[in-house]
Amino acid sequence: DTFAHYFPHDYRIKEHYAVDYIFMLASKLMMGESMSSHCIQSDYLETLGQCLKSDAGRKYLFKFLQQTLCDELVIYLESIHKFEQQTCNKGRFMIARNIVDASINAHSALTINISYEARMSVTFLMHEYEQQFRAKQDLKISASMFDDVNKEVYRLIYQNHWRTFKDRMKKMNQSTAAPLATDGN
Repeated sequence: DTFAHYFPHDYRIKEHYAVDYIFMLASKLMMGESMSSHCIQSDYLETLGQCLKSDAGRKYLFKFLQQTLCDELVIYLESIHKFEQQTCNKGRFMIARNIVDASINAHSALTINISYEARMSVTFLMHEYEQQFRAKQDLKISASMFDDVNKEVYRLIYQNHWRTFKDRMKKMNQSTAAPLATDGN
């Protein structure tokens, strides 16, 4: 994050990956571990779902999406991650409200590209939750509130970005592994 702050245009996914790799190698050396398992774990590249559940996968995917000018997808996915982690209904309601305002509302500057049906379904549900909130009724925010939207966003990422992201990550893993293949460990 520090490098990204000071070098916003130069610190891209490749540089981010390289710095992570250097820290991983330094940690292994300090702990006296073998260098034979030198690749950064990339099992998160199996599926988009695994990638979004993995801290490293999510970080690299979000960086990649930002570089491909898909900030709206990153904002939505980050917010959905927070929504899914939240267990309190009031907290979930507040996060859902922010998601609808920032990503679902068709007039938002960062609206995501989803179908009219998915947009209206979430908007209608949010309207019902807003009424319950104002009436001080007990809120029961459905964990599946954004499932239809998530399916469309995942399909969009699979169709437009997943293969390129996966290929780039595999190439970076191979290129960082190559120098160590001859180190004798």
